[in-house]
Amino acid sequence: MRKSIFKATVLVFILSLAGKGIGFLKSMIIASSFGASNMTDIYYMAEGVIANIFYAVTMSVSVAFLPMYIKKKEEGGVKKSYQFSTRVVTGLGLLSLLLTVFLIVVAPILVKIMAPSYSEIEKDQTALFLRIMSLGILFSLMANIFQNVLNAEKVYEFAAFSSIVNSLVLIGMVFCFQDKIGIMSLVFAMPLSYLIQFLFLKLRTHSYVGISVKFGIWGSEVKELLGQSLPILLSNTTIEINQLVDRMLLLSIEEGAVTALSYSAVLFQFAAHIISLPLSTISFTEVSLACAQKNEEKVQSLLNTTVRTVVIICVPVIIVIFNASESIVNLVYGHGLFSMSAVGQAGRGLAFYAFCLIPYCLKRIVTQAFYSVQETKIPMLLGIFEVIMNIAASIILSRIFGVAGVVMGTALASTVFSAILLLVFSWKEVNLGIRKMGYLLKYATIAGILFLLARICPINSDSFWGLCAFSSLIFVGYAILLLIFRDRLFLTMVRGLQQKMKGLLKK
Repeated sequence: MRKSIFKATVLVFILSLAGKGIGFLKSMIIASSFGASNMTDIYYMAEGVIANIFYAVTMSVSVAFLPMYIKKKEEGGVKKSYQFSTRVVTGLGLLSLLLTVFLIVVAPILVKIMAPSYSEIEKDQTALFLRIMSLGILFSLMANIFQNVLNAEKVYEFAAFSSIVNSLVLIGMVFCFQDKIGIMSLVFAMPLSYLIQFLFLKLRTHSYVGISVKFGIWGSEVKELLGQSLPILLSNTTIEINQLVDRMLLLSIEEGAVTALSYSAVLFQFAAHIISLPLSTISFTEVSLACAQKNEEKVQSLLNTTVRTVVIICVPVIIVIFNASESIVNLVYGHGLFSMSAVGQAGRGLAFYAFCLIPYCLKRIVTQAFYSVQETKIPMLLGIFEVIMNIAASIILSRIFGVAGVVMGTALASTVFSAILLLVFSWKEVNLGIRKMGYLLKYATIAGILFLLARICPINSDSFWGLCAFSSLIFVGYAILLLIFRDRLFLTMVRGLQQKMKGLLKK
């Protein structure tokens, strides 16, 4: 069982790395082609709202869907799970069409709330972008449900590979139509990418889920799903409110700040998703299955191992990002129309995004653990507390530290929230043995030593090879420190790799 979980995690990691690499290339092409200007601020303002609506709607439904799908399959077999998934996709598809129409109608009102300082021409442009991008909500919802069906069936590789489609479509649109329609190529790419991803996933999921009114579009199961989804939706909506406040703060700080910090967020999410996505994808499915089987011991083992793995992986990544943030931004975006001023803005933001890495990964994993036991209200209530704290901290710190202060507020709130979330899950649901997490003090000590070594390191990270040398030194130093401190999980990983290499050499 552990070997199959490990293999699945490695496979998803490789595909996630490829997907994020292509996504990374996408952001580099956008930065080089369009730079950081008032027009890109308008695009990212609209894109941020739509992306977060996609996130709020699709994630709330699809995340609540997976544990219910697994439970239906455990209790009633493939036939019951197929009927359930088909009812859900068909019914929610119709609801998403209504949401799209609503957004198209209220787009001008949303823009007035989001960007009151914009001129009338800028508001009209933002509303147009919002309306075009909203056409992808239906396909985004269905694609996310299809991905979760495949994850529930443990067809992880196809679900992970489908995410690459979005970036490929956007890159293609920029190359083909940038000279003709400019930034509108990005706007049209969003709904088109979700349509193509939906069609791609439909080919693989036809035996698990259909689109038909044959089994009805409403019922007690769909009502239960919506009941589970509503707290998740409210929680995700607070995230959008938080990010809207952040953008409004950035608009008042300096021109191009919204765009610059958007690029910082892309770099941060590249690292965060590569670490969290494989771990959370596998753990969510396995924990949901263990919960359906009422196996608390397995839930405890899975979550403890996942939490410890997150911490052990994130420590050196945080050290590298914080100490080489401006070099990273300059190497990735510092060409074309992307100015050195924008590099400085994005670099400052990225440095403090590094401290969001562990909280981000833990939030994702522990929140999904709550959803696995079909408890959605607690993460919602704690999420509201996090947003209030985040907004207050960002407002205060932005007045002192400018652009970096907005990210510092996010890091502070995320750290507090993730710690509380972990404690509450251990108290209310499954005892994780929090008192046995003394290893966190050991990792904090190692991180402190590593940080000091990074600060006195003579290697210049401004060039690509310099950054590679600096990063390698940090990771090698980290491995040596883990060996010195005799870290159990790290030693287990090393032994596993040694056995794998011996097996390959024998073959």
